[in-house]
Amino acid sequence: MTTYFNDGTSTTVSSTTINGGTSLRPDGAYYEQSTATTGLNYLSGAMVFKPLTVSEPSYKAVKNASQDKMKITDVRIIVPGKVVEVKFADGLKEKVVCQVPDIFSLESAISICIAKHASGGHKAYHKAIKDAFKVYDEKLKKEAADAVLKEKIKERKAKKIAQKEKRKQKADEHQIKIQKEAYVRAMREMQLTD
Repeated sequence: MTTYFNDGTSTTVSSTTINGGTSLRPDGAYYEQSTATTGLNYLSGAMVFKPLTVSEPSYKAVKNASQDKMKITDVRIIVPGKVVEVKFADGLKEKVVCQVPDIFSLESAISICIAKHASGGHKAYHKAIKDAFKVYDEKLKKEAADAVLKEKIKERKAKKIAQKEKRKQKADEHQIKIQKEAYVRAMREMQLTD
């Protein structure tokens, strides 16, 4: 059976019907049977389909879904001043343990639990933190290398300036020496002519 589509294409291979009115075209596109042309097209004897439009979820719907996922349903202090567990609406739990040098804060504990949950769990959170420290360390190394490079450039400039000054001084001394010799000769010639 030949099937005609609203985009002007047709196929002789039959499409697979899904849920009554939606069909899968052989090229993989989903099409919905047109209500205006239900049944066979009387001229060609073929079924006519229109493309199935999938509406994109609105920003508000996506935002609400992510807020629902992040909704906290329970906060438990397992060990006072040390361990806090937070349960989220999607059923997942995140736990935070305060280490010895740190000062316990319930707000910080809940914030860390939210960050762990948003990043995809304990391992992803710690990987992100570890990666952030690597980025920071690389930044410090680069800044240190830049400072060393700037210092070397500064030293080279100072050395060049000193060399130029020394050359100028030598040239001045040489010029003075030449002038001195010229004066001495001139004086000798004047004495000989007198």
